[in-house]
Amino acid sequence: MVVASDAIEETSHHGGTEEALEHHNGRTKGEFAVEADLLEMKYKIFRFPSNLRRIGTERDYILPSTVAIGPYYHRNPELQAMEEVKRKAVDYFFQQSAQEQEATYKKMISITRKARNYYADSYVLDGIPDNEFASMMFIDGFFLVMFIDYMIRTTAKTSWLASMIQPYMIGITRDMMLLENQIPWPVIEFFMALQPLTMGQIIGFVTSCLSGRILSKGSFVLDIDQDYQPSHLLCLTRSCIVGRKHASDAQFFPDETIQSYTSAVELAEMGIKLKPTKNTQLLDMNITEGLFFATLSLPPLSLDSIGACWLVNMAAFEMWTETSWTDDCSINSYLAVLSLLMSQEDDVGELRARRIIQGLSNHRALEFFDGLEPGLCPGRAYYRLIVGLAEYKHKRRMWISIYRFLYNNIRTILKVVSLVGVLVGIFTELDQLSEITLSETCLGKDAMCILGKLRILHCLMLLHGSYIECNLNFKAEEFQQLRSLVVDCSGITNISFESGAAPKLKMIIWSFVTMEALFGVEHLPKLKKLELNGNCDLDKVTAAIENILTSLF
Repeated sequence: MVVASDAIEETSHHGGTEEALEHHNGRTKGEFAVEADLLEMKYKIFRFPSNLRRIGTERDYILPSTVAIGPYYHRNPELQAMEEVKRKAVDYFFQQSAQEQEATYKKMISITRKARNYYADSYVLDGIPDNEFASMMFIDGFFLVMFIDYMIRTTAKTSWLASMIQPYMIGITRDMMLLENQIPWPVIEFFMALQPLTMGQIIGFVTSCLSGRILSKGSFVLDIDQDYQPSHLLCLTRSCIVGRKHASDAQFFPDETIQSYTSAVELAEMGIKLKPTKNTQLLDMNITEGLFFATLSLPPLSLDSIGACWLVNMAAFEMWTETSWTDDCSINSYLAVLSLLMSQEDDVGELRARRIIQGLSNHRALEFFDGLEPGLCPGRAYYRLIVGLAEYKHKRRMWISIYRFLYNNIRTILKVVSLVGVLVGIFTELDQLSEITLSETCLGKDAMCILGKLRILHCLMLLHGSYIECNLNFKAEEFQQLRSLVVDCSGITNISFESGAAPKLKMIIWSFVTMEALFGVEHLPKLKKLELNGNCDLDKVTAAIENILTSLF
C-alpha cells in the first residue's frame, strides 16, 4: 500500500542513513515493515471472513444478487444483465454532458493502476487484463456514484436514470455495501468530482438508511472531516456510524471471569433503564449510575433486511482491520451487546418499547441475533460495557435483590397492602416538590388524588408503567399550581379535566398507542400548547380543539 511504503521512505530520507532508520523513534526497520503491512491490511478489499460465513451464506449476505461492483463477481453470468444497464447509463450521461467520455477515461487510467493493489484476492485479478480492469473501474465507479447521486437528489442530470434502475433499485442498494462488492475509494472520489457529490452527502444518505429516518431528497448532508480517506464505501459508512474512538484504557479486561449473561428483561428487574441515545454513533454505548437506578444508553437501530445485510458486512470488514484486544471493534461490539440482551422475544419487545430496536418483528430480530452472535468478535467497547454492568451488579447487589422482588411481585403486593397509606406518608413529607417524574410505579386513582393535593407541584411526568388505570381524571380543586403535564404511558387511553382542575395548566404533551378520548380541555383557561403523538381519531381531536376555541371566545 502506498501510504505504508511512503511512511518508510519518508523516514529513510529524513534519517539520512540506514542506522537512523534502524533506530528511528526506538523502532527497527523490521518493526516499520510490520507496521507497513498492518497499514496495508486496513486498506484492502477482502473476502468475507470465515467467522461469519455460515450466517452470511444462510442469509445471503455475501453474494451480490443484482449488480457486480469490482472484479470479484465481474464475470458472474447471473449478473450480466446489469452490466448492460451500467454501460448504457454511463454512455447516456456523457451524451448529455459537455465532458468527453474518452478524455475522462484517460484521466483515470493512473488511478486504476493503483486500484489493483487494493484487492486482497490476487488470484481473481490475475485473470483480468489491465485494459479490462480499467474499463471495469470506469463503468462500475461512475455507475455507483450516479446511483447514489440519484438516491440523494433527483436533478435534471439524474432523473433520466430512474427508468433504467427502478426495477433494480432495492437490489443495488443492498449490493453496494457487500464486503466483496467494493471498489477503491480513489475511483469513487474521481467520479464524485464530476457530479459533483460530496463525501458528507454520501454518508448522510447511508446513515439515514441505517437509522430509519425518512428524509427528503437534498437533506442528506453530514458534516465530516473532508480529509478523511477511507478504502471504499463500506469502510466510509462504518467509520461514520461508529463515531470517535474512545481514549485508550490502561486496563479494561477484568482480573477474573465475570458473568456476561444479561437480558433486557433482567436489566428491567435490576432497575437498569434502557434508553436510546440521541445520535446513532455506536461508540455512544454507556452505563450511568444514579442515586437509586442506572441507565444503559444504546444507539437506536432500524433493522430491516437491507440494514441487517449492511451491518453484517461492516462487522465482516471490521474483523480484518481491528483486533479484539487492542481496538474497540465497534460494529462487532454493538451487535454483541444487542445479542446479549436478547434471549427471548420478550427481550426484543422490551428493546422495541424503549425505541432501541425498530423494523423486524420480534421473532425475526431474535432469530437474526441468535444466528449472528456465535461469529462476532467484540472488542474493547463491548468489554467496557460488560465490566460496567458487572461492577454495578456487584455494588448494588442488595438493592437489586430488593428491587427485583418488588418488580416481579408488585401487583400481588398491591392486592395485599394498600399503596395509598405509604404514599400519604411519603408525599406529606415531600410537599415541597415542584416537579415529579414517575415510571414503573403502577399508581392508581387514590395516588393521583394525593398528588393533586401537593401545593407547589408545577410539572408532572407520567412515563411507562407509572399509572395502572386507563382513565386519567383530574378532579376539581386538584393540581392548582400545575403548569406542565407530560403523559407517555401506553395504558392511559382517556384523559379528562373537571371544571376547576389544574386552572394554571399551560402545556399538555400526550404520547400514546391508542387515544379514546380527551375531555374537559375547555376547562383549562391557561392552556397554550396541546401536543398529541400517536394513533388517534381526528374527529375527537377536532372536537377537543373546538371546545378550546369555544372557551376562548
